[in-house]
Amino acid sequence: MATVCSNQDTCTEGFEEAGGAVKHQTAQIIQELWQIVSNHLDLSSMIINCDVVSGRRLMGLEPTNMDHKNLGDPKWISKKDKKLLGSHLANIQPNVTVSHHGIGPNVTVRSIKEAIEMAPKNSSIPFIIHVKAGRYQEANLTVGKSKTNLWFIGAGKGKTIITGVTGAGFVARGITFESTAGPQNHQAVALLVKSEHSVFYECEMKGYQDTLYIHSNRQFYRNCDIYGTIDFIFGKAQAVFQNCTIYTRKPMEQQTNTIIAHKRPCSNICAGISIHECQIRAAPDLEPVKSNYTTYLGRPWNEGATTVYMLSYIGDHIDPQGWIPWNSTTTLDDVFYGEFQNYGPGANISQRVISPGVHANMSVVEAARFTVDRFVDGSSWIGHTKVPFEAGLGY
Repeated sequence: MATVCSNQDTCTEGFEEAGGAVKHQTAQIIQELWQIVSNHLDLSSMIINCDVVSGRRLMGLEPTNMDHKNLGDPKWISKKDKKLLGSHLANIQPNVTVSHHGIGPNVTVRSIKEAIEMAPKNSSIPFIIHVKAGRYQEANLTVGKSKTNLWFIGAGKGKTIITGVTGAGFVARGITFESTAGPQNHQAVALLVKSEHSVFYECEMKGYQDTLYIHSNRQFYRNCDIYGTIDFIFGKAQAVFQNCTIYTRKPMEQQTNTIIAHKRPCSNICAGISIHECQIRAAPDLEPVKSNYTTYLGRPWNEGATTVYMLSYIGDHIDPQGWIPWNSTTTLDDVFYGEFQNYGPGANISQRVISPGVHANMSVVEAARFTVDRFVDGSSWIGHTKVPFEAGLGY
């Protein structure tokens, strides 16, 4: 239902600049659907593990005594494959191998699109696509909803490069997702992710404005590098970034960098972005001129936006205020922006903007809500892939 809410919100956004009877009729239909979904979400919130904090729904405060080593296997992965992602790349046996250099020994197809078409529909087991080193410029490459449990295994960051991808229902390791539009073309998404229980391990996302669109559902990013300028990690999902390096690039003249722009499409769903044990740094092109540009930790796409930085290094390119409103007519009063025991020259909170929505010195109890286990129930679906992760705060 939360995904339906996000999709309806995205549909509404698409008609914002439209006019005439079509816009009016569509808005009326969406409003009716919205009310139905909202009513169901209100009922669901009574039984799911969420509590109301200043009008926002976050994971509950009760302690967990879960034995992570003895949890049952998640439904979406078999015991046979549960160690696969943690294996050395040479030990992974793919279903299909892709190389744009042509068919040869152990190579099945030339394009990723062909490999996706070969995957069975609604698969209950992983279908592994090994994408060999190279740059794959396949415009608007899309993983359809019926293609479930697709695993994309590349040759490593900067070696397997995919430009222009929209995906649902896959796990990726060792792949660079890149938008080649450049800063002059403004909004240009390199990767859009809608899939529930999606995992990105040792990947890169490279672009400028709007690099990574975390659209909806629960997502996990580990050991990834993300590059961009304006709102370059944005969306409506419930996502955790852990042990990632987030690089701010040099924008166009007179532009201001903002790392994260989160949006809560409905007030009664769990959503937000948790940056945990990460590195927030200036990219090589920004580093020598960082004093000429202002960079903020984030700004809210709407009221109720939620973003936290915890136990992360923050570089000196971050403005001392930390956070800014979306525009001159909005405030930070109705958001949740949190910081917990970050370090580095940009982590000094003495000059952070003062607002009811900014929690520059979160307590341990507040921070614990945004860990892998408490925020996305991660041990039930991440742990058995053997992708490394920290279930709790880990400090």
